[in-house]
Amino acid sequence: MGTIVATPLAAASFFTPAPAGFFAVAFFAAVGLFLPIAPVTAVGLRAVPAELRASAMATMIFAIHLLGDLWSPPALGLLQDALPVRLAMMALPVAFAISAAVWWPRAREVA
Repeated sequence: MGTIVATPLAAASFFTPAPAGFFAVAFFAAVGLFLPIAPVTAVGLRAVPAELRASAMATMIFAIHLLGDLWSPPALGLLQDALPVRLAMMALPVAFAISAAVWWPRAREVA
């Protein structure tokens, strides 16, 4: 649910004319994006024996950075080179919407 709420907020933040408005809207978008992390982490840690939980957590953090933080800034930079900045930044809410669509059917498993 957090990602679903964050998607339109992220899109709206890029069209907010004042910096204070941008940061206010982006703050709530960021909160929505970080809400799913705790339950997903809990599921990942429950899936392994207690003695492997530290390694499992390290692996999850590595995967998060490998799948997102590593390639997304250069990809967004390439988009910004080819498109107007606001249009290029709309790739982020699109990625959030795709993420929500992928995770939504799995939401029942977290509870």
